Amino acid sequence: MHSTRKRSAAMDSRMSRRDLVEMGGANAAAMALAVIANGGWPRFLSAQTLAPASQSPGGLEDHFYRDDWLGEPWRQPAVAVLIHGAQESSTEWYGWVPRMAQAYRVIRPDLPGLGRSAVPSHFGFSHGNVAKYVVDVMDGGGVRAGRVVGAETGGAIALHLAADCPTRALSHGGE
Repeated sequence: MHSTRKRSAAMDSRMSRRDLVEMGGANAAAMALAVIANGGWPRFLSAQTLAPASQSPGGLEDHFYRDDWLGEPWRQPAVAVLIHGAQESSTEWYGWVPRMAQAYRVIRPDLPGLGRSAVPSHFGFSHGNVAKYVVDVMDGGGVRAGRVVGAETGGAIALHLAADCPTRALSHGGE
Protein backbone atom coordinates (compact mmCIF):
# COMPACT_ATOMS: atom_id res chain seq x y z
CA MET A 1 0.00 0.00 0.00
CA HIS A 2 2.72 2.45 0.95
CA SER A 3 4.81 1.77 -2.18
CA THR A 4 1.65 2.11 -4.30
CA ARG A 5 1.12 5.62 -2.93
CA LYS A 6 4.66 6.61 -3.86
CA ARG A 7 4.37 5.06 -7.31
CA SER A 8 1.08 6.79 -8.07
CA ALA A 9 2.50 10.12 -6.84
CA ALA A 10 5.43 9.74 -9.24
CA MET A 11 3.19 8.68 -12.11
CA ASP A 12 0.99 11.75 -11.99
CA SER A 13 4.01 14.08 -11.54
CA ARG A 14 2.79 15.51 -8.22
CA MET A 15 4.62 14.94 -4.97
CA SER A 16 4.25 16.33 -1.51
CA ARG A 17 7.22 17.41 0.61
CA ARG A 18 6.65 14.28 2.72
CA ASP A 19 7.05 12.15 -0.45
CA LEU A 20 10.34 13.91 -1.18
CA VAL A 21 11.62 13.27 2.35
CA GLU A 22 10.61 9.60 2.15
CA MET A 23 12.49 9.22 -1.14
CA GLY A 24 15.82 9.44 0.67
CA GLY A 25 19.14 11.06 -0.09
CA ALA A 26 20.14 9.17 -3.25
CA ASN A 27 16.87 9.89 -5.00
CA ALA A 28 16.99 13.52 -3.86
CA ALA A 29 20.51 13.81 -5.31
CA ALA A 30 19.32 12.32 -8.60
CA MET A 31 16.44 14.81 -8.64
CA ALA A 32 18.86 17.69 -8.04
CA LEU A 33 20.92 16.55 -11.01
CA ALA A 34 17.76 16.43 -13.11
CA VAL A 35 16.93 19.98 -12.03
CA ILE A 36 20.39 21.17 -13.07
CA ALA A 37 20.25 19.27 -16.37
CA ASN A 38 16.76 20.55 -17.22
CA GLY A 39 17.52 24.13 -16.24
CA GLY A 40 14.86 24.45 -13.55
CA TRP A 41 12.52 22.76 -11.12
CA PRO A 42 10.51 19.82 -12.44
CA ARG A 43 6.79 20.37 -12.79
CA PHE A 44 5.98 18.49 -9.56
CA LEU A 45 8.08 20.82 -7.34
CA SER A 46 7.32 24.47 -7.79
CA ALA A 47 8.80 27.37 -5.87
CA GLN A 48 5.51 27.70 -3.97
CA THR A 49 6.02 24.31 -2.27
CA LEU A 50 9.30 25.35 -0.68
CA ALA A 51 9.20 26.37 2.98
CA PRO A 52 9.31 30.11 3.63
CA ALA A 53 12.65 31.41 4.80
CA SER A 54 14.29 34.55 6.08
CA GLN A 55 17.47 36.41 5.36
CA SER A 56 19.55 38.71 7.46
CA PRO A 57 18.80 42.46 7.37
CA GLY A 58 19.52 43.90 3.98
CA GLY A 59 18.65 40.63 2.21
CA LEU A 60 22.19 39.28 2.31
CA GLU A 61 22.29 35.87 0.65
CA ASP A 62 25.28 34.91 2.77
CA HIS A 63 23.17 34.69 5.96
CA PHE A 64 20.12 32.69 4.87
CA TYR A 65 17.99 31.07 7.57
CA ARG A 66 14.54 29.60 8.12
CA ASP A 67 12.45 30.93 11.01
CA ASP A 68 9.54 28.75 12.17
CA TRP A 69 7.01 29.35 14.96
CA LEU A 70 3.74 27.40 14.95
CA GLY A 71 2.54 28.22 18.45
CA GLU A 72 0.04 30.76 19.63
CA PRO A 73 0.83 34.18 18.13
CA TRP A 74 0.44 35.97 21.48
CA ARG A 75 3.18 33.90 23.16
CA GLN A 76 6.88 34.81 23.22
CA PRO A 77 8.50 31.42 22.59
CA ALA A 78 11.91 30.23 23.70
CA VAL A 79 14.32 29.86 20.79
CA ALA A 80 16.00 26.72 19.43
CA VAL A 81 18.80 27.12 16.89
CA LEU A 82 19.29 23.97 14.81
CA ILE A 83 22.69 23.62 13.09
CA HIS A 84 22.95 21.08 10.28
CA GLY A 85 25.96 18.94 9.41
CA ALA A 86 28.44 19.13 6.57
CA GLN A 87 27.11 18.87 3.01
CA GLU A 88 23.55 19.46 4.25
CA SER A 89 21.25 22.46 4.65
CA SER A 90 18.54 23.75 6.95
CA THR A 91 16.05 21.47 5.20
CA GLU A 92 17.64 18.48 6.99
CA TRP A 93 15.62 19.51 10.06
CA TYR A 94 12.32 19.56 8.13
CA GLY A 95 10.84 16.57 9.98
CA TRP A 96 11.55 18.17 13.37
CA VAL A 97 9.82 21.47 12.66
CA PRO A 98 6.10 20.58 13.04
CA ARG A 99 6.61 19.35 16.59
CA MET A 100 9.42 21.63 17.79
CA ALA A 101 7.94 24.83 16.35
CA GLN A 102 4.88 24.41 18.57
CA ALA A 103 7.06 24.91 21.65
CA TYR A 104 10.03 26.90 20.28
CA ARG A 105 10.78 29.51 17.70
CA VAL A 106 13.04 27.39 15.49
CA ILE A 107 15.92 29.12 13.69
CA ARG A 108 17.58 26.95 11.02
CA PRO A 109 20.53 28.63 9.27
CA ASP A 110 22.06 27.41 6.04
CA LEU A 111 25.78 27.36 6.86
CA PRO A 112 28.22 29.21 4.54
CA GLY A 113 28.32 27.71 1.05
CA LEU A 114 25.49 25.26 1.75
CA GLY A 115 21.79 25.47 0.95
CA ARG A 116 20.89 29.04 0.01
CA SER A 117 23.83 30.69 1.80
CA ALA A 118 26.79 32.05 -0.07
CA VAL A 119 30.26 32.13 1.41
CA PRO A 120 30.91 35.62 2.82
CA SER A 121 33.94 37.34 1.29
CA HIS A 122 37.19 36.66 3.14
CA PHE A 123 35.56 33.87 5.19
CA GLY A 124 38.00 31.41 6.75
CA PHE A 125 36.42 28.01 7.37
CA SER A 126 36.82 26.75 10.93
CA HIS A 127 34.32 25.59 13.53
CA GLY A 128 34.86 28.83 15.47
CA ASN A 129 34.22 31.02 12.40
CA VAL A 130 31.09 29.08 11.48
CA ALA A 131 29.92 29.47 15.11
CA LYS A 132 30.38 33.26 14.73
CA TYR A 133 28.38 33.03 11.50
CA VAL A 134 25.53 31.35 13.44
CA VAL A 135 25.70 34.16 16.03
CA ASP A 136 25.38 36.66 13.16
CA VAL A 137 22.27 34.78 11.99
CA MET A 138 20.88 34.94 15.53
CA ASP A 139 21.53 38.70 15.57
CA GLY A 140 19.78 39.05 12.19
CA GLY A 141 16.74 37.25 13.59
CA GLY A 142 16.69 39.35 16.76
CA VAL A 143 17.62 36.37 18.92
CA ARG A 144 19.51 37.22 22.11
CA ALA A 145 19.98 33.61 23.25
CA GLY A 146 18.58 30.16 22.61
CA ARG A 147 19.05 26.45 22.91
CA VAL A 148 21.63 25.44 20.33
CA VAL A 149 21.34 21.98 18.78
CA GLY A 150 23.77 20.53 16.27
CA ALA A 151 23.82 17.38 14.17
CA GLU A 152 27.07 15.83 12.97
CA THR A 153 29.51 18.69 12.24
CA GLY A 154 26.83 21.06 13.54
CA GLY A 155 27.41 19.53 16.99
CA ALA A 156 31.04 20.69 16.97
CA ILE A 157 29.92 24.13 15.79
CA ALA A 158 27.33 24.26 18.59
CA LEU A 159 30.06 23.44 21.14
CA HIS A 160 32.24 26.24 19.77
CA LEU A 161 29.31 28.65 19.95
CA ALA A 162 28.63 27.69 23.58
CA ALA A 163 32.32 28.04 24.50
CA ASP A 164 32.97 31.30 22.61
CA CYS A 165 29.63 33.01 23.36
CA PRO A 166 28.30 31.44 26.57
CA THR A 167 25.54 34.03 27.01
CA ARG A 168 24.08 33.14 23.59
CA ALA A 169 23.70 29.38 24.15
CA LEU A 170 21.27 28.43 26.92
CA SER A 171 21.55 25.26 28.92
CA HIS A 172 18.47 23.35 30.05
CA GLY A 173 16.60 25.59 32.46
CA GLY A 174 18.88 28.52 31.65
CA GLU A 175 16.10 30.92 30.70
